[in-house]
Amino acid sequence: MNRLVAPDASRAPETPVRYSSDSGSLHNPLYGAVAGTFNFRNGPAVSAVTWVPQIPPMSQPLTTTLAVHGIALALSLGTATAQTPGCTARVDSASTALDSAIVAAMTEHAVPGAALAIVRDGRVDRLVGYGCANRARDTRVDPRRSVFHIASVSKPFVALAAVQLAVDGRLDFHTDVNRYLRTMQVPTAWNRGVTLHDLLTHSAGFEESVVGYAARTSADIRPLGEFLAAKLPERGWPPGEVTAYSNYGYALAGYVVESVAGQSFADYVRSNILAPLGMRRSSFQQPMPPELERDAALSYRCAEGDCTPVTPDYRSAYPPGGLVTTADDMSRFMLAQLRVPLDGRQVLSDSVLSLMHTRQFTLDPALPGSTYGFSEDALAGERALTHAGSASGYTSFVVLVPSKQFGAFLVANGGSSRFGADARAAIAAQFLPVPAPAPSPALAPATVDPVGSYRLTRYAHRGVENLPALFNGQLHVRRSGDTLVVDGLGDANGPYVAVAANRWQRVGTHDLIAARAVDGRVTHLFGSLSFFGTRTPATYERLAWFDDPYIVNEALSFVVAVPIIALLAWPIVAGIVWLVRRRTRYVAKLRAKPSRMRGYAAALAVVFAAVAVAFVFGFIAKTNQAAQRGGGEIVYGLPTTMRLLAYAPVAIASLTLALLVATVVGWRRRWWSIPGLVLFTAITLNAVLLVALVVRWGYFPVATG
Repeated sequence: MNRLVAPDASRAPETPVRYSSDSGSLHNPLYGAVAGTFNFRNGPAVSAVTWVPQIPPMSQPLTTTLAVHGIALALSLGTATAQTPGCTARVDSASTALDSAIVAAMTEHAVPGAALAIVRDGRVDRLVGYGCANRARDTRVDPRRSVFHIASVSKPFVALAAVQLAVDGRLDFHTDVNRYLRTMQVPTAWNRGVTLHDLLTHSAGFEESVVGYAARTSADIRPLGEFLAAKLPERGWPPGEVTAYSNYGYALAGYVVESVAGQSFADYVRSNILAPLGMRRSSFQQPMPPELERDAALSYRCAEGDCTPVTPDYRSAYPPGGLVTTADDMSRFMLAQLRVPLDGRQVLSDSVLSLMHTRQFTLDPALPGSTYGFSEDALAGERALTHAGSASGYTSFVVLVPSKQFGAFLVANGGSSRFGADARAAIAAQFLPVPAPAPSPALAPATVDPVGSYRLTRYAHRGVENLPALFNGQLHVRRSGDTLVVDGLGDANGPYVAVAANRWQRVGTHDLIAARAVDGRVTHLFGSLSFFGTRTPATYERLAWFDDPYIVNEALSFVVAVPIIALLAWPIVAGIVWLVRRRTRYVAKLRAKPSRMRGYAAALAVVFAAVAVAFVFGFIAKTNQAAQRGGGEIVYGLPTTMRLLAYAPVAIASLTLALLVATVVGWRRRWWSIPGLVLFTAITLNAVLLVALVVRWGYFPVATG
């Protein structure tokens, strides 16, 4: 799930590559080019064909030339009188109930194009394309040819590469990764190094950052090891204590593979995974090979019927989310994961699959955990292995149900992430038995109280992304009678009842949350984060009352509003006081006051207000907006204006100190009337609050990453 979680995620929330493309066609040098869309279900069925006539070579006999032109003209006239619809997803007479459900979900969630692969009982059951791969060219999605960026669904391939090397005895999952790294080292923290096991289960404790994570052009891509050394994050949590979803961690795992294999990660995967699986239209290479780029599906942001292409970008840390592939290729990956022979042989050994499918880490024994490359989930009451991804407008998921020999892969090139949940529900309803209703839980008294506010452990403790991550990963628990009401878990929101001393179950479901307590006080909640129809284990830290997102938001509003209101009110108050005093004996004393110092103090307040407003709106608000968009422009680094504003907290602290001095002196020497002094004091106290906020959230002295 990468980004700021994405912050939806999330973001999930990661932060990957976008590509441009040309549309593809089937070309015949004599008779022209045929561009078509194919729905595959037990064989191809042409759903739309456009004939593009070409002039035959002049060496052809005249009769042949005229005949070809005549055929082309007839076909062109036929096309003109019976235009086929554009590439917008639609339901026709050949559609199944599942197709209808997917198309309806695409319409509801503004999805321009999607591809679906279903494998069942050792074969490909469904391979379908819906909607547009390229709207400008009116190119429909072809599940065999259309190439999509699949974001974090790339991570199972990172895990697979590492597991292959471990099974071959070339690396150890529980050895410090510094033993394998060639050009960098990870500093020891918490009295323990980081292992590959930690990286592949998101339990290494790395903080997360997307600033400067992307490159605008392929020329800006840096070697993987060089980039990882430059972007090494802090380790905010002890290894093995919590889950903290980390794109950096999986990128580092990819670099371990690269270091041990002695070749680039992309080359290793191509030779040892993609080629043996027969995934001929898949690649981690950046930029993608030209033969794939010709058929690349563009990603879009759609609103009110208008779709805008997403600007392409690239990643130096590409292993966590850099795979481009087709639905057809992913069907082969799923079959191999389900131990189905491909082209007459089992490509992935039982040893490899056992490591990838066995639970390797869990936050609580009763909760779903992580394997190497997948999250444990449930589909139609069966244990499932899942992963979802989102980046640069693309969203995707892969779901495996080994006990049912079932797998599903879905990818979309835009639209709401809710599309994944609706599509997954439709897939389960079509192919899997209806699960039995969850039995009423056996109630038990809880010994700890989890009521409060929490935040997702996917953030950096310092820097520009700490505060935005608070608003994008919040969780709230309140009490309603004998139940807890949980908000922030997406599909797992709702009422929970206690089933153990530190566990609660959602009413009518199998969903669980669990608490970790120290000296009777809850410090963490464990649950599952929902995204694009899948769930992944998540840890939430309990927040102090003053870190509650509501309180922080109100405080930020307060520090911006107070100086503006005070400065607007000041002339009005001064005018009223002057009108009153001009008729009294105090007018002489007013004239005798040090007007120059009053002017300096007022100018100081005006400057503080200007700097505070510029910093809050020009820096904090912009980084929060970027986090809501999965990183926005800051994935390329902070713009120049924001880099300059990053130094504003130094000015704010200096101005606050000067305001404190001016307030004390102003009261002692009565620079203003009582109303004026109160207004000036309010501005000063507001300045102190702003300093406390910038220090607390890591903006002081300077935060540029």
